Amino acid sequence: MENKNKLEITQDDLIFLENLLKKERIPLTLNELTLKLAFHKTAEDRTKPIKVYNPYSDYEVGDLIYKYYDEPLKTSSRGTEHFKGGVVLEVVRKIPFPKLSCQMLEVDYRGGGLFRKYTDYMKKTKTQILLPCNLDGRSDPVEFLPKEKDPRQEELPLKENELKLLESRLKSALSKSDKFYSWNGYWYLTEAKGEIEEQKISEVEQFLKENKNSVTTQELIKKYFSKPQISPEILYLELNHILESKYRKKFVLVSPDNWGKWNLKENLEALKSKIPLSAPRAEMPEGEISKREIQEKRKELGLEREKSFPCKLYLTWREILSGGIRIPHELQRYFNNYREYLFKNKEDGKEHLVYYYPEHGFLLGFKEVFENHAVIQGSTLTIEHEKDNRFNFVIKKSKKKIMYYRKAYNWDNDRIFTVREEKTSFCAVNRMIYLGEEIFENLSRLYDERKDLNLQGLLHLVFQTFGADRENFGIHYLRLYHIVDLLKNTDLEQVEAILLTFPEFYPSEKEEGIFHLDLKKIIPEEKPEEKKEEVVVEEKVEKEVRVVEKVPELERKEEIYKVIESMPIPSREEAEKEERVEREKPKPEKKKIKKVKKARPGREISAKEAKIAKKLIEEKIEWEESRKELVSIYQEESQAQSSEKHEEEKPKVTQYREKAKFGLFAQKLQQALQKETEKKKDKDKK
Repeated sequence: MENKNKLEITQDDLIFLENLLKKERIPLTLNELTLKLAFHKTAEDRTKPIKVYNPYSDYEVGDLIYKYYDEPLKTSSRGTEHFKGGVVLEVVRKIPFPKLSCQMLEVDYRGGGLFRKYTDYMKKTKTQILLPCNLDGRSDPVEFLPKEKDPRQEELPLKENELKLLESRLKSALSKSDKFYSWNGYWYLTEAKGEIEEQKISEVEQFLKENKNSVTTQELIKKYFSKPQISPEILYLELNHILESKYRKKFVLVSPDNWGKWNLKENLEALKSKIPLSAPRAEMPEGEISKREIQEKRKELGLEREKSFPCKLYLTWREILSGGIRIPHELQRYFNNYREYLFKNKEDGKEHLVYYYPEHGFLLGFKEVFENHAVIQGSTLTIEHEKDNRFNFVIKKSKKKIMYYRKAYNWDNDRIFTVREEKTSFCAVNRMIYLGEEIFENLSRLYDERKDLNLQGLLHLVFQTFGADRENFGIHYLRLYHIVDLLKNTDLEQVEAILLTFPEFYPSEKEEGIFHLDLKKIIPEEKPEEKKEEVVVEEKVEKEVRVVEKVPELERKEEIYKVIESMPIPSREEAEKEERVEREKPKPEKKKIKKVKKARPGREISAKEAKIAKKLIEEKIEWEESRKELVSIYQEESQAQSSEKHEEEKPKVTQYREKAKFGLFAQKLQQALQKETEKKKDKDKK
């Protein structure tokens, strides 16, 4: 429309709508209010009389003429559309054509619809819409169109884009006004509120607790709030508005159709309580994961999933034991408008009521179906979208039966385990995905290792445990997902994101869907190693030595310790030789020590060789024990020296505990310490 002011919402427009709702006495949708307001704002354009077009009659600029069309009209550069019907045109210009013995009327169209597309395209291409008039100068009398045949009463008063703009501005104005209130696109007057007794809401709550199933607004009004003198639509609107605004923590709208359907949140929460699908999810590794990059890699590897129905799903044990199915991210847009859905089994025609949990992305309500059909992990479930909140599904069957053990779930430790109860299933499974009992034999160990692992770590664990090729751990990504899902709750999208993002995982060049793990690219996390008790003692001693005040005696002892510690480990034969030298003094002849031959596998060891090997082992043990003894002695000396600083009157005598009575090294250490003590006493006497 030419007058842009007609697209603005004024106070007069709100008053018009207020009077309209009082007159109608029923709530109206935003679309209905917009259309009525558009007709009201363009009313002047429909009061002027209309002249029926006749090429032999004469018309003036500003006249409205009615013309009937039944012909194709060009609406774009690439196509035409056939139009059949009458339109009201406005004369905007009159052009004389003496050569044709007539005049040309340039006309314009103010309405909407298909003919508006034609006139807009003509303006875009700067093409005039011309109609001949007053042919041969006849000037026939003008005929007026009867009001009952006026097409303006049925035509859209504005173009479609103008109506959308007006609707958007009207919604904003109604929301800011305190004279109107709404629910799900329906609007009515605020002054009409107060017909619902809120004290009865507790009765509605109790009814839903006992009933468990969802109840329509119409049923609730009829049972608790029926008032014959008031339009039921007004009561529907008010009850819905109250439940959604004041009691939204208790009630949930499961369907907006036919004035809504309600249930209690606690009823829906009870369905997902302590089931495998509700268990804590595996944590994703830190860092951003590019969704666009993942989509591109999926496309390259041929792993793209369908973005519309029908959809094929391979069920996991976690889904089966929960009585639910996970909805792929690409298809969750089909479940945005409802919380309650009807799924019809195409095999037997039965309908099943299921509930959608948007925060988790799964549907619950298939427990009876899975039990009746003995569904097992790897079974194929195909879903088709019928319309709105209605779907069809079918479970693929096979003529061959599969024997399996029943599975159970423990919520306290989030474990799926086998119950030795044999069952039979005729469900067709994907053999590449199906997990046999050998998988569950290793699960108990993996359950213990999963505690502090994120999803990336879990994938490493599964690859190294169940990978077919021990060199690069090849495994199909769907099988990998089904195994990881046993350990911790996850979904296929997250598993794919890890496989396609981190460098240690790479796809097979020969087999589609197979991924490998490269151990060389795994960067281990730096974790402090558990230090043995002896190492901790040594570190404490070193710290104390740095703090203790350096005195000549301690410095001398440190030198002795260092010399002794650097000494090679003597054998028993060498020790006996040194003792004989001290007794007899003459130097004994050097004897060659025969090298002990290492025992080869499969070769019998002689008694002599075994005795020599045993001696070497004993000497090694003595050396280690002596070294431990040294550390403990040094620690006691450091503690004693630090305590003697505060006792100046007492003589500084270092107390040693009883030395070890075994090992040549301990004996030498004791002799060195005794010599140092004697030297100190001699100095004190002098």
